[in-house]
Amino acid sequence: MNKAQDKPRPHEETPGGGAGLLDTSERSGGLPRALRSRARHLAMLTLYSKEAHRFAPAATLTEMLRWICKDPPRRARARALVEAALAERRRLDTLLGEAISDWSLERIGAIERAAMRTASGEILILRDAPAGAVINDAVELARRYGEETSPGFVNAVLTKFTELPEVAAELAAGSSEELCVDLHTHTSFSDGDLSPEELVMAARDRGLTGLGVADHDEILGIAPALAAGEEQGIEIVAGVELTSYMGEVEFHILGLFIDHRNQRLRSELDRFREGRRRRAILMCDKLTQLGAPVEPQQVYDIAGEGAIGRPHIAKALVAAGHCTSVSEAFKRYIGDRGPAYAPKVRITPAEAISLVHEAGGLAFLAHPGVTGRDELFPHLVEAGLDGLETWHSLHAEPTAEHYRRWVHRRDLLSTGGSDFHGAGMNERPLGQPFVPQRCLIELRNHWKVRRLRAKAATENEIRNPAAPAEPEGEDGEPGTSTRRSDRQGGRNQ
Repeated sequence: MNKAQDKPRPHEETPGGGAGLLDTSERSGGLPRALRSRARHLAMLTLYSKEAHRFAPAATLTEMLRWICKDPPRRARARALVEAALAERRRLDTLLGEAISDWSLERIGAIERAAMRTASGEILILRDAPAGAVINDAVELARRYGEETSPGFVNAVLTKFTELPEVAAELAAGSSEELCVDLHTHTSFSDGDLSPEELVMAARDRGLTGLGVADHDEILGIAPALAAGEEQGIEIVAGVELTSYMGEVEFHILGLFIDHRNQRLRSELDRFREGRRRRAILMCDKLTQLGAPVEPQQVYDIAGEGAIGRPHIAKALVAAGHCTSVSEAFKRYIGDRGPAYAPKVRITPAEAISLVHEAGGLAFLAHPGVTGRDELFPHLVEAGLDGLETWHSLHAEPTAEHYRRWVHRRDLLSTGGSDFHGAGMNERPLGQPFVPQRCLIELRNHWKVRRLRAKAATENEIRNPAAPAEPEGEDGEPGTSTRRSDRQGGRNQ
């Protein structure tokens, strides 16, 4: 197994991008402090509006934020704050309840609840800004919108919140801006060198806290990776990389947070697997005609349990002595315009995106800078694309920043990873570029909120299919109380 020599660090430049963490008074992806304060303001008002005005499920969070704010960076940060509060509402409310000595959370005014939920989500879930700065802004918002006693109350509760053993322990583990994840890797079940277990061990040695396993048109490596990740304490994101075509333009759709047991996904991948086998036979026939014979069984043996791909044919060409390297095999024979090339089973990007969504996942365009067809990306967004892989080992930092601005303007998501395959692709080392853990946290929160909203809509339709959508609370349940209470004279709940 190939092990990385050094753990990735956020303060250094990494190949293909991954700009270092700026040494600022606050973190949060290099956003200016003033912008972060305004984003907290927007997030608190959005949470308050969602509860106090009881928005229906049809009013999505994105629509609410667009209506309130026109500034994309501020809107993107506010969405991350709101989704952190919504995705982990039960946990945050429980901890806030422990920090409130005399009152239950549901008896607190809606403004104070919104301020505390926004702040607690940023402090504990996102973990990318100093608690003191977050609490100061929450207190200021309570002063601006609450009652005379609101600022002191919010300050006392949030200060005690940070001192709770569970919260203090997580904050001591480090900022999510300083910890690294890699959300695009491959195993031996497609064209990677390492087994799922070996890949997880390599991620552990690299110091990664999260790992996306996304084989080409294959999901058989996910279950063993999940088991190994649980053993090693690394969060595994179940993924798949689907090859799709818009005309002759090839797009790789990266699915993350998929249910690898989904029957339609499994059925389609079985069809792709058979198509890959037939493709390998055809390419071997062409190689024989070109005087570089390779038997299909040789390719099958190299692929093992994995989905058969061109890298396996390339390795067979090297083993047979027809080429000196995998790179030469692609250049001489099996590249996209090579004499032994044969096309894959084709699906459209819209079909790939639909397949990911049906399996419960988020769909991203992988390495958009490599594809280089920005003018076609709006068509993918219309088909339901959730975002772009902005961090990638083949993206220089200006390219990565260009695509991060692109997704912000369209209220989409960013993901990132190395596209690690192993020793055969040295330009894609595991854990580079540096992708902060914050990226994984924000994606997970968005995925959870989407699931909660879909669940609420489904349950409402089952209860009363003829009625309009019922207003929802922050986690897809009926809205909670918005009553204010006189904290000075009330009784404990």
